[in-house]
Amino acid sequence: MISAVVVGVGVALHNGVRSLVRGVVALLLAGCFYIDPINTAPTAMIQVSPPGPYHFNDTSSTTTFTAVAVDPDGDAMTFEWHCTECVPNVGTSPMYRVTFATHGSVQVRLIVKDSHGAEDTSLVPITITDRAPTVDIMVLNTNSNLDGTYTVTKSILVTADAKDPDGDQLTTRAIVHPPPTSDANDMQFFSSGDSVWTLVPDVPGHWTVEVTASDAFGGSTTKTQPIEVVPDQPPCLAITVPDANSDGRYLVLRDDGPRRFAVASVTDDLDSFPGQIQFNWSLGRSGTVPAPVAGHDFPDFTIDPADYLPGDVLELRVEVADRVARTLPCAAGQPRCSIGGNGCFQRETWEIEIR
Repeated sequence: MISAVVVGVGVALHNGVRSLVRGVVALLLAGCFYIDPINTAPTAMIQVSPPGPYHFNDTSSTTTFTAVAVDPDGDAMTFEWHCTECVPNVGTSPMYRVTFATHGSVQVRLIVKDSHGAEDTSLVPITITDRAPTVDIMVLNTNSNLDGTYTVTKSILVTADAKDPDGDQLTTRAIVHPPPTSDANDMQFFSSGDSVWTLVPDVPGHWTVEVTASDAFGGSTTKTQPIEVVPDQPPCLAITVPDANSDGRYLVLRDDGPRRFAVASVTDDLDSFPGQIQFNWSLGRSGTVPAPVAGHDFPDFTIDPADYLPGDVLELRVEVADRVARTLPCAAGQPRCSIGGNGCFQRETWEIEIR
């Protein structure tokens, strides 16, 4: 039997490994390896001015978004802005100025990239606030009295001027608040056109018209307009011919023939002159209460001096009335009478002397 142990080979391998390790260490110490530095992405944030609130199509206040970006490596940066409901909807500058083209919420997105393509994104949510409309109410003074009141049963036109700062389409709605004594079956309130309404009050008192303007996004504004309604006032003898307001005595000459006395004008808040005004004439000797002249409902009366003797003194009286039955508060012998105790007279008297 032959056997052998090969020892030399094992020793040679061991010595070879030691030599290889020495060589690698030498190379490392000599600085023969190169390692690239790691690129760091930029950081992006957004500043918004003004801080809000924000409105649809608000051209009076442009919103500005400013990029606040830092690159730790000092690399040049580019900017991308995106907002689908903004005008403009994209941007490439550090500042992004927009108006909002929606009533809903929007999201502004900023992407900042460095020269190596590393990037960071920042998002800002924006809530759009609807602006309420404005509304002004006007009562046309076509049928108003001199003091700004309106007479019962007379038509009153109410109009509304509504505007929306967002440019939204508006709807207007009106309701009336009558006095407690009003009867819904007797009063009238109805639309007479776009934002125009007609009120026909049935009773005097304090009336209020309430108008609401609304857009489709929850914005609404309500305004109220008070309207003072007064009772029908008595008619007023405005102009008489000749003038019955003077204190003089009118001479009627027999040679001149018949003389006409007339009511030339009557003012009344509801009834027209002369068609709807009633005239009551009376005639008598001076010093007595004139007797009513039956069947003479005209605005004029003629005195024929041939029916009288020279020196006769007469009193010719006229009283006016409208659709409302009223009792004059003056004594029967009083030549003038005013229900209101003012310059509105319902009775006038001429004193006539025949010559």
